[in-house]
Amino acid sequence: MAASDSQVDIVVVGSGIGGLTAAVRAARAGARVIVVEKASEAGGTTRLSGGGVWGMRRFEDIRSFVPHGDADLQRRWVEGIPAGHAWLDELGIPAEAKPGTTLSGMDAALPNRLIDGDIIEGYNTIGRVMNPSQFVDMMVEELTRLAVPLFLDTSLEELVRKGESVVGVVLDAQGTRLSVKTRAVVLATGGFAACPSLIAEHITPYAAKLWPRCVDSVTGDGLRLATQIGAAPSDGGFNAFYGHNLPARPAKFDKSQLIEVSQFYGPAAIAVNLRGERYTDEGETRLEETLAQDTARQPDATALLVFDDVMWKMYRDPRSSFSQAGSDKFGIARDAGAPVLFTHDMEELVRQAGTLGVAPVQLRETIDVFNGAANNGTTHLLDVPKSRYVYPVMTPPFYGVLVQPGITSSMGGLKVNQNAQVLDAVGKTIGGLYACGVDIGNLNNRHYAGNLSIGLVFGMAAADHITHSLDSGGRTA
Repeated sequence: MAASDSQVDIVVVGSGIGGLTAAVRAARAGARVIVVEKASEAGGTTRLSGGGVWGMRRFEDIRSFVPHGDADLQRRWVEGIPAGHAWLDELGIPAEAKPGTTLSGMDAALPNRLIDGDIIEGYNTIGRVMNPSQFVDMMVEELTRLAVPLFLDTSLEELVRKGESVVGVVLDAQGTRLSVKTRAVVLATGGFAACPSLIAEHITPYAAKLWPRCVDSVTGDGLRLATQIGAAPSDGGFNAFYGHNLPARPAKFDKSQLIEVSQFYGPAAIAVNLRGERYTDEGETRLEETLAQDTARQPDATALLVFDDVMWKMYRDPRSSFSQAGSDKFGIARDAGAPVLFTHDMEELVRQAGTLGVAPVQLRETIDVFNGAANNGTTHLLDVPKSRYVYPVMTPPFYGVLVQPGITSSMGGLKVNQNAQVLDAVGKTIGGLYACGVDIGNLNNRHYAGNLSIGLVFGMAAADHITHSLDSGGRTA
């Protein structure tokens, strides 16, 4: 690519599932496309995912489960998933949707029982699974076959707007500044889950305590640069994120272990903050994302998950409905170096918790009050209610795991329409500017109903709208 005055039809920024989908689909329709990726490897956080391309099967269900999300976008999302799955078949991406299947991105010894039709308890979901690294590699091979350049270690520095439209980009390729003229830009930069300043602004003052459960390159570039030229942020979702509680520091683990170390049993435990107080309904969602969000706002974004032998045996049963049921999450946290507790005596549990910085007197009171309510079936009447997955902490041995949240993806982002076109503050499209994946805001909002399918559906939507406009002989509007 020349240092200036290059001309293409579409610049795709980012190479997760959203960016790869948009690039491959547009190139197969005849568009001249380039893909730029900030990191030194393609794939983004998609590579680190479990590979589940899933979402709600019915619009009514996603409105019930995520009522504060953007209804128009949610309808487009739900309606687009079957076509997205069909397109994966067309490309020859290995995928399946069989009950009881194991997500391919996970260790085979750690099965995940998220299955088509029952991913979100009580709702009818549609899902497929794929090996995420295999998907990325196959899509990159398809880009090569289509003669689409993929520029790694290349960041977006500026969106060039002229009048009502984006007409170009400025890139930084390892210190070399490049200008590219284009008819359209698709932002697929992965949100801001690895940007401490945006996390501190929108989610929690304890941003430094959160684990990045994502690649390090997702620092909000799309959101920042688009809003600088007049794009509107989404109407909601900025204070929410998708993630899970992970073993607290000084635990050590690498990016390949992020799923393995996630403490998915949290909804069935008691979660207390450093004051020894429960702070949320642990069982609000089975996937544990709301517990992680609320942990992020506790002192030092730290909590202690407390449970007994009855709960632990339930989770260790592979037939349990929780994610990765059957795996020894306690042992994994302990072996990673997290502060953990194990004892047959309740007083000793409380004493040990005190050595970890948890207020012991309040912790004992919290456990006693919770146990009383659990035995009476009245946890829903507690000052901090618990709605389901109620297990009193009564049968030794007793366990405790100190946790801190890992953030996988932000839920706030850019405001777009159903064609993935980015909108300004008055709801008008910015010509030639599109977004997909979690650069789009307010599809998920507190509750989580999938991520990879957002990239797939809106990557397709962006590509289709752009190529239709190009076929009509004009700029994208």
